[in-house]
Amino acid sequence: MQIPHDFLPEHMEIVSSTNEGVLLCRAYNKSCYYVCIPSIQQWQKIPNPKTRYDTIEFGLMIERSNPLQCKIVSFSKPKFHSHKEFYMYHCIRVEFFESATWKWKLLDEVKLPHEESLHRMTKVSVNGLLHWLTWKKNVFVFEVKRESHCLFPLPSLAFEGNDNKDTRLTEYKGKFAMTWIDRESNFMEVWIMEDHDRKRWSKRHSINIEVLIMREPHVNPLAFCKVDVVLMGEYFPNMTFFNFKTEKVDMLRLGNGLLHEGFLFQLTFAIKNKSQLVHFPKE
Repeated sequence: MQIPHDFLPEHMEIVSSTNEGVLLCRAYNKSCYYVCIPSIQQWQKIPNPKTRYDTIEFGLMIERSNPLQCKIVSFSKPKFHSHKEFYMYHCIRVEFFESATWKWKLLDEVKLPHEESLHRMTKVSVNGLLHWLTWKKNVFVFEVKRESHCLFPLPSLAFEGNDNKDTRLTEYKGKFAMTWIDRESNFMEVWIMEDHDRKRWSKRHSINIEVLIMREPHVNPLAFCKVDVVLMGEYFPNMTFFNFKTEKVDMLRLGNGLLHEGFLFQLTFAIKNKSQLVHFPKE
């Protein structure tokens, strides 16, 4: 289905999304931010974070749906840091917004190892935790409730014998998960984090994707729609639904042009609350 966007007051770009169908958008050519629900055509302008810093990523989390309350984290590049820190760390400025207070606040700076950085467009939200893949194949996690973060590695067993596998983060059956694709063998594996506190992983699936790679050689998994159906896509105007039990491939054409960025969300929030107005505090 096509979701209307002409109800918005300005021309927008999406900067973050949630599974509940709520989006965080930014107006083109100026720093104005909006929380909106496209399926019921509701929007609310929110205060800006500090716009003089170059934004790295946003994360949006819904705290409750009736009335709607959300929290937003903004990661940006700090303007200045010491000579020592420049060579020791990759520093990230962190701002945090709560709709309940209608204010942004500055949190402690994140200091990643010097050669680390967040991969854009890799965010996965599971159970109140926002996850990003890093350049060194670690996972950066921001816990919304505690306003804290940590960094931990992907399972080493998943990369035995080949460090060049295409890796993606995802959610599978309500749990944080990762996938990798080995294009030489045409196999994809799905690993589930069984215990987030102990960082214990287990391999759930090893999938032959040769029939898919023959049609779309460069695709990567975006999300699991069902237990055995994965949505695939990457820089193409087509999206692919792949049932790895039956090996059925269904193509969905999005339109002309290349797909550079995609934001996944469901319409369950909007459908259940269609008669509900979204109320935020006044600016």
